Amino acid sequence: MNLIRKLYAEKLPEKLNSIKEYWNKIVQQTATHEDLNFFYHTIHKLAGSGTTFGMPHISRICLRLQQLLDLSQQKIPNKELNEIVNDLVFELEAQISKPTIKQLAESVSASTRGQIKNSEIFIKKILIVDDDAALATSIALHLTTSGFQTTVLNRLEHLKETIVEVNPDVLIIDLCFPEGRFAGADALSKIKREQSLPFPIICISSDNSLHARRAAFCAGGCVYLYKPPNMLELLEYIYRLTSPETNFSWKILIIDDDEITTQKTSLHLQQEGFQVKILTDPYKTLDVLPEFNPDLLILDLHMPQIQGNELAGIIRQTMVYEALPIIFWSAEENSAKQMEALQNGGEDFLSKTGDLSELVL
Repeated sequence: MNLIRKLYAEKLPEKLNSIKEYWNKIVQQTATHEDLNFFYHTIHKLAGSGTTFGMPHISRICLRLQQLLDLSQQKIPNKELNEIVNDLVFELEAQISKPTIKQLAESVSASTRGQIKNSEIFIKKILIVDDDAALATSIALHLTTSGFQTTVLNRLEHLKETIVEVNPDVLIIDLCFPEGRFAGADALSKIKREQSLPFPIICISSDNSLHARRAAFCAGGCVYLYKPPNMLELLEYIYRLTSPETNFSWKILIIDDDEITTQKTSLHLQQEGFQVKILTDPYKTLDVLPEFNPDLLILDLHMPQIQGNELAGIIRQTMVYEALPIIFWSAEENSAKQMEALQNGGEDFLSKTGDLSELVL
């Protein structure tokens, strides 16, 4: 781990220069869409990897930058935001320029780099897809020492071919790549339309938003871990997922008093490989949630006992369900009422009269 930490420190000045270059373009309003993507992407990677390599101050600064960028929706920031980001970039530079980090980076030599080798005799195969090479290699080394065969891929353009070549037992993939905030999930979804992916997928990201979790869910991810991943937690999931008796799939709870429509939807989702539970009495929700522990909640907006947006608000009052993705579905066509529902804790709104495939795309 110390060797990888040295390699990570060696790359920090280069990453800092990229951040400063892209930020200057943004301030001068000469940044292209690609520049904005790369700026956000570099910040995202440092936010997720700093703590892993014993540099929590770098993660803290970059997480703050990421939050500001999310607020600005990656558009050109206003003057006040400019000043805050400038201060944070300056603070980041001060951290990276510290003598301890410089000495760590300078201690890397060609001979020590040669110490990173992949062993050839393992049992379960893990494919790690992340363009943050240092973090991906760190994860690979941890898994290797635990008896897994690992392959690291840093570019999405070769994902399909690598999946065929490696035939992994588990795929670990980051969501954010230079191509976009959820490019990892998008790439998986595209491959799924062309071929089956008969292995569990673990998504990792420093983005803990509902939008990110939904992207992971729609791409087939059965586990979502916040970056940097806790290695003990990651190993526990991998052991479970690669155990012969394990049948790991996403769990969806549908709350709707319309039994006929709900049964049809449940059957469709089960055919897609999901575990589904139906609840027709919304007043039993708080009892069923801890028992079933769903990964996604599909909630009817209009029920005679209670409105769906009211129930969503009640669910969100419990901290453990703050990040539970909620999708409202209804025949409601009034856009104002749909928006009101989303403001009460829902992430998306789907029409009951629409195509059921929207639920799994």
